Amino acid sequence: MRTRTLAAVVLIAGVVYGCASSSVPASPTPSVLGGGGGSAVSVQIVILGGSQNASFDPSPASAGPGSTVIWVNSDPGSTHRIVSTDGSFDTGVIDLESLSGPTVLKTDGAHYYCVMHPTEVGVINGANGTAPPCSGPHC
Repeated sequence: MRTRTLAAVVLIAGVVYGCASSSVPASPTPSVLGGGGGSAVSVQIVILGGSQNASFDPSPASAGPGSTVIWVNSDPGSTHRIVSTDGSFDTGVIDLESLSGPTVLKTDGAHYYCVMHPTEVGVINGANGTAPPCSGPHC
């Protein structure tokens, strides 16, 4: 079941990437994927650049454990690399006008930042609608 859900997410990410144009939607819409006995939430977060909470849209996003997150780089001047403050994920470098690979959340929400631009910080609220605990300079 989990393998089918992950395969569906990877397939949809490939279709989205293949159909993407140079414009990125201003407000990405979360969608529910999967079927049968369970489902996973898929969330797109657009990288805007800038600083603090203005760096990402939506800010905050919402997703619980097992949800898939894809970052879309719409910052016209820079590549980005998004990592969680707890070390649970790292997108690798996201080129201009590109998508990250799908990131499956292992935790209930997450705090994250751009390694290349440390003032660009964001949060994914957990399934209960609140941010997970965070400590350190990127919270």
